[in-house]
Amino acid sequence: MIQKTRNNRISYLKSAGLSEDGIQRILKLKPSLYTIIRMKSSLNYLLERDFNNPLKLIEKFPSIFGYSFDNIDSKLKYFNRVFNIYTISFTPQELLENKPTLIGTKLEKIQLLTRVLCEVCNSLPKTLNKREYNLFLFKLEDVLIAFIRYYEDNKERDFWEYLKKVKNEKIPKTDAQKQIKKELPYIFNYEKNLYIGARMEK
Repeated sequence: MIQKTRNNRISYLKSAGLSEDGIQRILKLKPSLYTIIRMKSSLNYLLERDFNNPLKLIEKFPSIFGYSFDNIDSKLKYFNRVFNIYTISFTPQELLENKPTLIGTKLEKIQLLTRVLCEVCNSLPKTLNKREYNLFLFKLEDVLIAFIRYYEDNKERDFWEYLKKVKNEKIPKTDAQKQIKKELPYIFNYEKNLYIGARMEK
């Protein structure tokens, strides 16, 4: 019975258009697979939200089946608001398709890293190069420590040099947090012990 259910789910993925490699990635993540109802709902949701290539997105980031639609909607809504402010030349859907791990990133971290990117580039770039995309994938503590040093040195060097150096230092998280609390208290929530992004305003 279990094997029959699994085979039916694999058959659904094939009929939906996923490649063999994509199906294998999903099986590696969750051998029993998600229910057909869940997978079909996720695919329909991505189509309704105007993602250019939902199948490719699923193959790159099969964990998307496990995320709530509200979670993804919150990311789309936030990036749509930011992109409208800065007249970005691509869509939130394109951003998430290019960097799907952002779907699993806390919104507070994304908000804060967006502000750092705006500060470093003077505004949010209308097109993001690979380096700027990857900022969202760095450890938040590394980015903030690099940000502190960047300003302490009066922006004398490229921000990305600071970030590379901080990453290589492998600063313990607790040590990094102590410095961040001291230097950037306005972005640290002492009660919840987590970073919070200030409201993005035009």
